[in-house]
Amino acid sequence: MRFDTCDYSLDPDLVGQRAWIRVGDREITAVALDTGELACRRQRSFARHRTITALEHARALKRRRDGSETDAELSVQIRSLAIMRSADRMSGPSSELAHLFRQLKARGAAHALPKLADHAREEEWSFEQFAAALLKTETDSRDSHGGQARIKTARFPARKTLEEFDFAFQHTIPKNTVLHLGQLDFLTGKENVILLGPPAAGKTHLSIALGIRACLAGHRVQFRTATKWVALLADAQRQGRLDGELDRLARIPLLIIDEVGYIPFDPQAANLMFMLVSRRYERASLIVTSNKAFSAWDDIFGDEVTAAAMIDRLVHHAEILALKGDSYRLKDRDIARPPAAD
Repeated sequence: MRFDTCDYSLDPDLVGQRAWIRVGDREITAVALDTGELACRRQRSFARHRTITALEHARALKRRRDGSETDAELSVQIRSLAIMRSADRMSGPSSELAHLFRQLKARGAAHALPKLADHAREEEWSFEQFAAALLKTETDSRDSHGGQARIKTARFPARKTLEEFDFAFQHTIPKNTVLHLGQLDFLTGKENVILLGPPAAGKTHLSIALGIRACLAGHRVQFRTATKWVALLADAQRQGRLDGELDRLARIPLLIIDEVGYIPFDPQAANLMFMLVSRRYERASLIVTSNKAFSAWDDIFGDEVTAAAMIDRLVHHAEILALKGDSYRLKDRDIARPPAAD
């Protein structure tokens, strides 16, 4: 009797008769319609192209043929026959599955299939359980690879995580606030994060860590220093596509502007930066890092009005963190500490 590519043995005395077949999650039963006799009751196989032979059926068949093999010899023959038939058929379904996985670009599922199929057989999973587990493996794989691709596209200068951040050294910011930001609610609310503080206080580390969290959560992110953002927009302006570039950037959920204030802007650069901030206001999130307090931004942008308008848009919906203290990079060197008093 064949069901779903697998062959199940029947009582030889009932071969050729019509049978009623009942298929359950764990068992297959066949009953002869003419006599009502049980023809087969076997554990259901979820493997493909298997031969399942009951020892009692093989004995009955050999008796009908007047064979004299012992039970042990007969068992060996049955196993050998099943292995040979399985081997004959294995190349077909394996190559077909490989082709289907390639068509679907489902490399995660293809890699997980052999072990997952064995586990499903051992645990006697239903088809639905096995399908759910295989699809979950594929979606997890795609999420992981998609996150890595987004991280690469974001152009972070390094890989940083919140778990690596040294809150014991940088104790001037509340850890719970940072961890809450790591839940990315600010992206949903289209809010900003502003990190202010001296060089090497951890601003860039936190901005990258939050950006990587966003990438792994499925969000597109772009990272650049302030001068590189200005250069990108200036190039678009020269090519007559500034408005289109600003629209493109507005569709990216998170932009990170690092190192605002390290180099003062000329009027054109200040105007381009203002346009970037203004276009994203209440539409998408920004993370901005600066070594200057807001009171010094007039000097950065060379115009009090431009600086005030930009700060207003940035902080209206924002979490502002002020980092203080010595340089983390120099924490193990004496030059990071003030000289001891005599």
